[in-house]
Amino acid sequence: MTGGALQARGGKLRVRKALWDALLVLISFFVSAVIAGVVFPGVPKWASWEGSPLMHMPLVNRIMKYLPGLPRWNDGWFFGCPALRFYPPFSHIAMAFIGWILRIPVFQAYRVYTYLFFGLGSAFLYLLSRKLGLGKAGALASSILFSLSYNLYSFWNVGAIPMITGVFLFIGTFYFFLRAVESQSTIDMLISGALFAATSLSHFHNAFISVLLLSIFSILMVLMKPGLFIKIKPGAKLPEYTLRLPKALAGMALVGFGLSAWWWIPFFIEGGYSHVTSGWQIGLLPAVTQPKSEVVFNHLKMIFGIEYKRNLWSPGVGQVILALLGLPFLIKDRRMDYVRLSAVGFIISLTTLFFPLLNVPFPLPNRFSPYFSLFSAVIGGYIIHKVISSRRKSAVILSLLLISTSSFAMREVFVNIAPHHRMLETEIPLEMLWLRDNAKKGERLATEMIEWIWRLDLYTDLGLSGGSSQLAMTNSFAYTFWYYLLFLADPSYLRYFSDQYNVRFFYNPRFGKGLKKVSNFLFLYEVEDFNSSLVELVGPETVKVLVFGSFADYQRIFTAISPTGANDFLLAYGGEFMDTQSSENLSKFDVLYLFGIRYLNEDNYYNKLREYVRRGGSVILDTGDLIHGGASTGLEELFPITDCWTRNSEFNLSLVGDWTSKPINTSLFTKGEYGVSYTINESLREGAVPLIYDEDKATLAAIMEYGKGKVLWTGLNLPYHAVYHLNREESFLLEEMIRAVSNPGPKSGASLSFDYLMPEKLIIHVNEAEPSDALFVKISYYKGWSAYLGGRKLEIFKAGPGMMLISPENSGSFDVEVKFEKMDYIVLSEGLTIVSMIVSLPAAIYVEFRRRRVKA
Repeated sequence: MTGGALQARGGKLRVRKALWDALLVLISFFVSAVIAGVVFPGVPKWASWEGSPLMHMPLVNRIMKYLPGLPRWNDGWFFGCPALRFYPPFSHIAMAFIGWILRIPVFQAYRVYTYLFFGLGSAFLYLLSRKLGLGKAGALASSILFSLSYNLYSFWNVGAIPMITGVFLFIGTFYFFLRAVESQSTIDMLISGALFAATSLSHFHNAFISVLLLSIFSILMVLMKPGLFIKIKPGAKLPEYTLRLPKALAGMALVGFGLSAWWWIPFFIEGGYSHVTSGWQIGLLPAVTQPKSEVVFNHLKMIFGIEYKRNLWSPGVGQVILALLGLPFLIKDRRMDYVRLSAVGFIISLTTLFFPLLNVPFPLPNRFSPYFSLFSAVIGGYIIHKVISSRRKSAVILSLLLISTSSFAMREVFVNIAPHHRMLETEIPLEMLWLRDNAKKGERLATEMIEWIWRLDLYTDLGLSGGSSQLAMTNSFAYTFWYYLLFLADPSYLRYFSDQYNVRFFYNPRFGKGLKKVSNFLFLYEVEDFNSSLVELVGPETVKVLVFGSFADYQRIFTAISPTGANDFLLAYGGEFMDTQSSENLSKFDVLYLFGIRYLNEDNYYNKLREYVRRGGSVILDTGDLIHGGASTGLEELFPITDCWTRNSEFNLSLVGDWTSKPINTSLFTKGEYGVSYTINESLREGAVPLIYDEDKATLAAIMEYGKGKVLWTGLNLPYHAVYHLNREESFLLEEMIRAVSNPGPKSGASLSFDYLMPEKLIIHVNEAEPSDALFVKISYYKGWSAYLGGRKLEIFKAGPGMMLISPENSGSFDVEVKFEKMDYIVLSEGLTIVSMIVSLPAAIYVEFRRRRVKA
């Protein structure tokens, strides 16, 4: 046979081989997609024991509305929060893109996404197994064993869709990385980098695990085949550095970073890592009443697939048995270079699953279990590969028996998981139809029922006190609302909170005082006499209090004043040090509340305070926080005292005179031994009037006039006591202290309306305003929010429960534009990703063309 004939025959064989591989890839894809279709034809109506796929539907639906753009602000969760900022967004964007491009509803998009990615995961695994060195039958067996893994469906069932998506993408990343190492093709390098970016943007654990495994595998590959890094030719004095693997690895990492920079850079700059890890559970052995031996035994049953209920740890007993049987043979098999990497991956993932028993502090170690399934499947495929190549009947029977054991896992999938996924909602619940028709823009609903939170976000424009992911809670006051009104169910906070948070509705509340039932709905209530709006005008009739101290101090005084229902008070946070604010900013407020004596420059501090009070402002100095001025000497003439000291008090207090507007029963104060700051009569300045005495007549609060304003000193730290003891009488005394130094003006004659068509942009139309009128915007403040009046940027103060207070300082009628703008680092990171997308493909094609031309 001539050389040309041999070459033609070889070409036909390669084509036939490629066609067989393509057919088996399709078979792998469709087998897994069909299984997923049978298991997940819909979404569960109620959350399972840990979560539900339904939790992702609201965010996917929100993204679908924005495409081809992406939302930057989520007005539905936790009184407002950045969108797509603290949870890797790939799966949500991909699912939304499917729905948007196919013009199908969100639930249908979820179904298509599920079948597509389960199919892709198995198809990628067939290709990876072939690249590792398995034959067609072994590779097909690997993909089927993987598609029969119980924990993949268990994780999907509880809503861990992003994490399982990342596992599927990792398989593709590893496959194209191996191709890039062998072929040095820049196209393969580009694809592996793109898949690596998608993997890192799927879930935090996928990002970490991918980097870990690829790093370890790269080292082992160089040890197996030194030529991937260095080549030593016979007789050569110096080695030749091929750097084939480092080049592929660096190229993949560079492309991956460039394509994912738009999300990861802002995430780290804004403290996303600490924000996320603060909510992670640590994988330690739980403290339970069961004996430790029983806990260990139950955990082992989970790992080895003997127990399936609520099991996120195992692919199933059959897959584990196959992997454990094949592991020693694979380790000893020197002819199978790259397949042995799966043995290393199996050992790593299995070891991490034992972390809870070994007391190794690692967050959520069960996130390694899908990789345990992956490498178990590859080792199982290796067993089948060896059995078929041996052509022994007994071995074939044994392999069929072991494969049949993997059916146990799928049987449990259809028993424990599939029955809950039979719903595709086609009718909107009646309560939500009512809310959609009757709720005003910006009004909010509070509930602890997580399923209702998910569906409300799907079917209405209502803002919510909660959200689908706690990672999105950037406003800590959202927790304050939950704790007092939903957890403690204390109706004394209802009036103030409903106004400050703009919450009109409650679903299934645990109290009824102050609420009335909506129509004939069983669990839907609204606040009685609700009179609030997303944007409110703050006129002279409202006492504006600027608080200085730690942010924790500000949170305490807000919470302490809430049970009084003093809706004519509006608190704002000025920072820790008063002297950092300009006199112009201070003049916008009626009262300054100072937690202790804190300043950067003493002269500047006193000069600003004197100027502020002389012009009619009032100051409350609270030295009850003993660290900051609890014991002070030589206080300057602005304050009603010259010196104060610290001591313990039983809190047997008495009020001097009748300076309060309503009776305060000090006998109801929480008694105990507490540190206070006190003074004596000799330390009172001329004109100072004592307000509160301790039981031995030591003065604990005093007031005096200064210029046109008033200054009140107290050493009680009432905000702390009122919050710590949940003592309403102490809250009322705090309210009276603020009233003692304030002088509200007449009601403003101004009016306003607003247009809120997009979560990132709000237009406020103000009519007949005075320069002293301000705007209270009840959207959580986050850096990026800006306000403009005719091109002039306005100051925004964090006010109320972490919302926004804006002072236009303008009269007449005008418009104020409030918008959520991109920070410079966000613009830079998005630009880096755009440049990477534009440059990567042409550069890869050009380099590949040059490489092949040189090779030819």
